[in-house]
Amino acid sequence: MEWKLAIVAREDGGRSSGTLAGAFALFNYVWFNDVKPYKDLGTLELVMQTEKKEKDLLKRLENWLDFINECSEAWAPLVGQNKVLIFSGDHSGAAGIFSAISRIWQGEKIGVLWIDAHADLHTPFTSPSLNPHGMPVGAMLGLDGKHIRRRDLSDDEINVWNTIKEFSGRLSPEDIFYLGVRSLEKEEATFIKELDIECVSAQEVNPLDIHGIANRILTFFEGYDTIYVSFDIDSLDSFYVPGTGTPVPAGLTPEFIIELLDVVFEQLPVKVFEIAEYNPLLDVQGRTIKTIMEILNGLGRHFTS
Repeated sequence: MEWKLAIVAREDGGRSSGTLAGAFALFNYVWFNDVKPYKDLGTLELVMQTEKKEKDLLKRLENWLDFINECSEAWAPLVGQNKVLIFSGDHSGAAGIFSAISRIWQGEKIGVLWIDAHADLHTPFTSPSLNPHGMPVGAMLGLDGKHIRRRDLSDDEINVWNTIKEFSGRLSPEDIFYLGVRSLEKEEATFIKELDIECVSAQEVNPLDIHGIANRILTFFEGYDTIYVSFDIDSLDSFYVPGTGTPVPAGLTPEFIIELLDVVFEQLPVKVFEIAEYNPLLDVQGRTIKTIMEILNGLGRHFTS
């Protein structure tokens, strides 16, 4: 299987605009600056948000469901033949990516390494912001959280959420490993505890013991056939990535990510690697895109055909 490059451009999962442009900005930077080996990768079909941004919850959920279905339909036949590097918009697109993965590799043991400052475990019942980019893992795990709900939903909202859960694939709690989480709402912390989800917070990361963390990840995913690495750039310390919608201080360093993922790519069957939540409208002197390219340059050997 060869690596291909893809774009999942979406921004309706968050309140601010710019992540849709961010996915294209990463692609254009690679193309116009002749960044190897990424410029030489073939490209898969573009999946892009076509509906306008919405404020109404029901409309946002309906648009998200349409996007998940579009992503799954477009990619499922292609993902099975290739490994895919994805320049993604906001993190709600991950539900569509996982939908395609779970459809084409449904007979395999699939694991998710979720590198993020946030758990993205909310549901429409529990979310304080109602932003779908905080819900993809909640959808993938098929959660509701009615026992810890902040609000009740209309029948229409419940029906759409149930369909989103159905079409997002079905991830088991024992198949996801969180790394870098440091901004949790109480509902997400409750889910992690109740479901016994593996989670290494940024505070637990010892940058001098990269191989200790790597070995913990390798042991966790031993025996898996397919690994999906979803890398939200806000997992990095906000100093390195001002160009993201929800920057959080006290995060990971680019050097740590490069060394860790170097081991992960070398020893695990990584078939999908997603980079999410870059917003060029919020960047400062190009610091964020330089950081992302530093990471890609450090991992380049793993993307050669």
